[in-house]
Amino acid sequence: MRLSTRFSLLSIVTVALSGCVMCGALLLQEYKTRQVLWQAEIETALTTNSAWARTIHFRDESSVQRDLAQFAKQLSVNSTAAAYHVDGELIASVPTSEQPPRPARMSSERVDVISQFKQPAAEQESFSRARLVVSVPILSPINPIDYSLTPQNYRDALFAASSTGPRFVVGYIEVATSRQEFLNVMADTAVFTVLLVVAGLVIVLFLVRVLSRSIGKPLEHMAEVAHRISIGELPQNTRLPVKRNDEIGEIANVLNGVLEGVHKLKARIDVDRALLSIKVDSASKKLSAAEEQVSQAQRQIKRVAYYDAVTGLPNRRLMLEQLGMLIQIAAREKRYIGVILIDSEGLRRINETRGREVGDTVLRELAERIKTTLRDSDVISREESAGDSRDLARVGNDEFCVLLHGLEKPDAANLVSQRLYYALTDPIKVDGRQMRLDVHIGVALAPNHGKEPNALMRAADVAMSVARRDNAQKPVFYEKALDVEGSERFELSVDLQNADFDREMTLLYQPQIDTATGDIIGAEALIRWNHPTKGMIPPFKFIPLAEESGHIIALGNWVLRRACIDIAMLRDKGIQLPKVSINVSALQLTQAFLESVSDTLSHLDLDPGCLELELTESLLVQNFNTVMEQLTYLHDTLGVRLSIDDFGTGYSSLAYLSRFPLDELKVDRSFVLGMEQSDNFAKITAAIIAMARQLKLDIVVEGVDSPQQYRTIREYGASVIQGYLFSRPLPLEDLETFIAEKTYLNTIAELDI
Repeated sequence: MRLSTRFSLLSIVTVALSGCVMCGALLLQEYKTRQVLWQAEIETALTTNSAWARTIHFRDESSVQRDLAQFAKQLSVNSTAAAYHVDGELIASVPTSEQPPRPARMSSERVDVISQFKQPAAEQESFSRARLVVSVPILSPINPIDYSLTPQNYRDALFAASSTGPRFVVGYIEVATSRQEFLNVMADTAVFTVLLVVAGLVIVLFLVRVLSRSIGKPLEHMAEVAHRISIGELPQNTRLPVKRNDEIGEIANVLNGVLEGVHKLKARIDVDRALLSIKVDSASKKLSAAEEQVSQAQRQIKRVAYYDAVTGLPNRRLMLEQLGMLIQIAAREKRYIGVILIDSEGLRRINETRGREVGDTVLRELAERIKTTLRDSDVISREESAGDSRDLARVGNDEFCVLLHGLEKPDAANLVSQRLYYALTDPIKVDGRQMRLDVHIGVALAPNHGKEPNALMRAADVAMSVARRDNAQKPVFYEKALDVEGSERFELSVDLQNADFDREMTLLYQPQIDTATGDIIGAEALIRWNHPTKGMIPPFKFIPLAEESGHIIALGNWVLRRACIDIAMLRDKGIQLPKVSINVSALQLTQAFLESVSDTLSHLDLDPGCLELELTESLLVQNFNTVMEQLTYLHDTLGVRLSIDDFGTGYSSLAYLSRFPLDELKVDRSFVLGMEQSDNFAKITAAIIAMARQLKLDIVVEGVDSPQQYRTIREYGASVIQGYLFSRPLPLEDLETFIAEKTYLNTIAELDI
C-alpha cells in the first residue's frame, strides 16, 4: 500500500471518528435542551392557569378535562396529561384512550418543589419507546382535606388566606411523552447538524488529500525508480525531476548520483556481455536440447509416480508431500490447513454392476465436480501447464482429498465442505439414468487436529468413518471425542465378537400389566451385557455395534433361545406368563431366523402364541413383498404374535400398517414423556391409540413412569401399561415373585381413587 494511501486512510478514519463524535455530542446536547425547554414549557403553562387548585380541590372532572385538553394543545411536543387529587384519585386525563401516567407521590404536606422530572423504571423498554414524565404539584393555601368548603365560599376562603402562610399540595398534574416524540420534533435539526458536520468533514478531507499528495507523490516516484533499478530496469533519464529544498529534495539528489553511477556501470557490462554471448550461444543450444530431453523424461516419471492414471489427479504420495510443506508454511503464517476427505460408497456398487469402465467415467465426473466447486480462494496451488490442481487428490479407490491452504478461520473449511457435499450429492447420469451417490465427508484442521501429514490425514479419516457409520447428511468435523469413541467402539466390537453370551449376557423382563383387569398379560425381554472388565454396558452402546458388524444375528438367536427357555421354566413351575416380547432387527429377518423360531418353539414344546416379535417401522418399509411373506409365515403359519415397536418415530405408513399381519401396537415412550410438555404430543398419542383400536390391534404403552401419565393414558382408552410406575426390568427370579405377590394391584387401586 502506498504511503499517500496509508496517510489518506488514516486521515479519513480519524476525521470520520471525530465527525461522528461531534455529531453525536451536538445531537445529544440538542436532545437534552429540548427536554429542558419542554419541562419549562409545562411549568409555565400550568402556572398561568390559577383555576387548577379549585377544580382539583373539588374534583371537577369536566373542568379539569377541559383545562387538560387546552393545556395539552399548548405544548410543542405531543404529550399525554393527567390530573390527580393529592389522595391519589385520578380526576381526568387526555387523551382518554392512552394509559395516564401515575403520580410520582401522594401527600398533603406543604412542599417547596415546583415540579419533578422522572423517568419510569421500565428498564426493558427501548430508547425510542421509553417515557419521560414531568410531575407538577398544584399548590394552594387551602388545605385539601378541608371538606367543609363549598365552591361558593372557596374564593372567599382563598382571599382570606394569608399569601405568606403555609401552602398545601392539592394534587398533581402528570405530563408524559415518549422519547420518540422528542426525536420527531428535532428531526430537522438533526438533519441540519449532520449535513453541517458532513460538509466540514469533506472540506477537511480535501485539505488532507492535497497535503498527502504534495508529500507522497515525489516519494512514490523515487520509490518506483529505486524498484526499477533493483530489478535491472534503468530509467532513460539520468536525473530525477525533483526540485525541492526540503528533506525530499536531499533524498532526490542522492538518488540522482546513484543513477549516474549505475548508467556508467551498465554501459561497461553491456560491452562485456555482447562479447561473452557470442561464445556461449553455440554451447547453450546443445545444452538446451539435452536439458529438454531430461526434463521430458522427468515429467513422465513424475506423472507415473505422483498422479492417478484414471482422473489425472495427484495421488496420495504427492498429496502427503504437498501437505507437509503447506503445514510448515501455515505454521509460519499462523494460519490453518484444512483436509477434506471424500468417500463415495456408490462407486463400489457401480463397478460391481456396470463394470470398471463406467466406474472410471463416474470417477472423472466426480473429480470434475470437485474442481469446479472449489473457488480461487480455496485453491492452494495449480500447475497451469499440466491443467491440474494440487489442492485435489485421489487417495483411494473411492476417496478424494481436498487441501485448503491459508485459512484465516476454521469456519472457512466448513463452507467449502458444505459446497462440496451439495455438489457431489446432486444426481449423476450413469448409463442414461439419474442416480445419487452416497457421499461421506470428513474434515480435519491443522494445527488443531494434527501437526504432521499422517496425523492430519488420520484425523480426517476418523471423521469420515463417523460420517459413513452414522450415514451423516452433512460433513463431519474431527473431534477428540470421535477418536476416543472410535477406539472404544472398536474395542467393544472386538469384545462383543469374542463374548461368551451364556456367561456375559442377561435377560431382564419388564411386566406389561392390563390395569383394567389387573392381570399381567406379558413381559418384554431386555438384554443386558455384563462385561468381564468394564461392568454393565447399556444396550444403546452395543446393539448398534452388533448391527454394524453383523453380530446381531448371533446375538438375536441367543435372545430368542434364552427367552423361550425362560418361558418354559416358568411354565414348568406352574407360573403362567401369557407372552414374552423380544425385539427383532431388520438384519435378523432372514430365512435362517424363521427356521430358528420354528425349531426353538418345537424343541421346547411351547405354544407359539406365547412368543411375540417386536418389529420396527423401518423394517416394514424395506422390500415390502419379501417382508410380507416372512411376516405372514411367522404369524399365520407358525402362530407367533407380531407387534410394531416405537410406532410414530420412524417411517410411518398407515397403508403398510393395515396390510401387515400385526397383533399389537406399542406407543413409544417419547410420546408419553412429551404429553406433559406439549399438547401436540398428547393429541398424537390419543390419535395413535384411537387408530390402533380402529384397526383392532392390542395397545401397549411403554415408558409410563408417573401417576399423571397413567391417568392420561387411561383417559385416552389404553389400559396395558409398561413402565417404572409398576416395575423396573426384573431378573427371571424377581419376575416370578412379582407375578406371585401381585403388589401392583395396590398401586392400581391407589391410582384409580
